[in-house]
Amino acid sequence: MKHLIEKLSLGKQMGLMVSVSILGIGLMAANNLRLSGGADAGEILATALGISVVLLWLAVYLGRHASERAERIVKAVKALAYGDFTTTPDLPGNDEFSWMANEYGRACTRVNRAMAEIQQHAQELAAAAEELATITTQTRQQVTGQNDQTTQLASAMTEMTTTIQDIAQEITATAADSEETDRLAHSGFAEFERTLDSIGDLTRRTAEIATVIDRLKADSTAIEGVLEVIQGIAEQTNLLALNAAIEAARAGEQGRGFAVVSDEVRTLASLTQESTREIQDMIERLQLAADDAVKAIQAGKTEEEASSEQARQAGDSLKEILASVDRISQRCGQIAAAAEQQSVTVEEINRNVITINDLTHDVAGGAEQTAGAGEQLARLAAQLQALVGRFKVAA
Repeated sequence: MKHLIEKLSLGKQMGLMVSVSILGIGLMAANNLRLSGGADAGEILATALGISVVLLWLAVYLGRHASERAERIVKAVKALAYGDFTTTPDLPGNDEFSWMANEYGRACTRVNRAMAEIQQHAQELAAAAEELATITTQTRQQVTGQNDQTTQLASAMTEMTTTIQDIAQEITATAADSEETDRLAHSGFAEFERTLDSIGDLTRRTAEIATVIDRLKADSTAIEGVLEVIQGIAEQTNLLALNAAIEAARAGEQGRGFAVVSDEVRTLASLTQESTREIQDMIERLQLAADDAVKAIQAGKTEEEASSEQARQAGDSLKEILASVDRISQRCGQIAAAAEQQSVTVEEINRNVITINDLTHDVAGGAEQTAGAGEQLARLAAQLQALVGRFKVAA
């Protein structure tokens, strides 16, 4: 009996309790009347039993009606517990169940709209987070590549700075050699002028031919020494010009101007060697003429005049050589100054490249952190989308 009562709905239980109570009251009244000798107890009992039956039927009907309406609400609440916001009870009428159903429906409608917006925003957030993760990954790859390139550039700039400094040192040494060549050329020209004076004295003093011949031989010997010096200087200048051309070729585009200068230096050195050979030939002929002058003064005088003319021509050639050496010395000085300035500029560029390289390392670290944050955001967005996807909402 107890188990059966527990299975009944609330309305049925209340109706059964009322019927039992009325039936008990009827039995008590019938018993009292029987004891007191009053009205017929059977009639009272029959009346109470009839009323109990009517009330029991009414309680069962009302309980069943209330139970059905309550079960609709409970079904909707259970659906809500499983995340379904689309199930709303439809209970027409004006009783408490209808009011509860209407309020529950309005609440579900508001929650359904909010949850639909949350799902939409979660999808948009997941898409944005995925796009952000892709962009940050690409940015990280690009920054890593740029970092490698700036590192290589910094290494190349360091090597180029060392090379340019070496070139500047070589150019400075070449400028010093050019100054020495200029000094020797002036010294040789002064010596040659003295030789011209000696030849002039020889021409004017034909009476002292023997003494002049001795002096001429001595001066010729001195001239040969000077020519050897000039020949050595020309060979050294040619060698330096060749080395400068090699360094200019290594420098590439920046050494093109220096290559032109080195070509001019080699040309002038070749001219110097050719002129010294010509002068050597002249001196040899002059010495032969001086020897022949002992035998034939007239012939010697003629040769002296010829030698004097040749000496003047050689003097003009030496003047041209001296002017060329002066120009070479000036250009070497200008090139040395330009190379020094270029070395300073390249050092400044190298420092800037190193600074950029350090900044690129910092940017690469920031890109790594940003990529990590983007990946974490994408994971959180996916988790949020999975959570809100459990709820069923109206389209």
